[in-house]
Amino acid sequence: MYNSQCFPAFVYYLSRSDDQCAFSNGWQVPESLKATQRDWYIAAKESPGTAVMSPAYVDADSGKVVVTISKAITKNGQLIL
Repeated sequence: MYNSQCFPAFVYYLSRSDDQCAFSNGWQVPESLKATQRDWYIAAKESPGTAVMSPAYVDADSGKVVVTISKAITKNGQLIL
């Protein structure tokens, strides 16, 4: 049985190379937060074809300690997202 007190909540999101983002929970990203400068974005971009997990950090939306699993989306070897 799922218990939100015991298991993490998952939020899915898409971050583009122009710093535009879409979050499954509807969170609106402050303009000051640049996805392309975040460690999880940089790690995914540098490791195409591989999912990477970030070190733990404080989430800008919830204020909780989280990790991000990210993967670059490419087409014909070119970064799309």
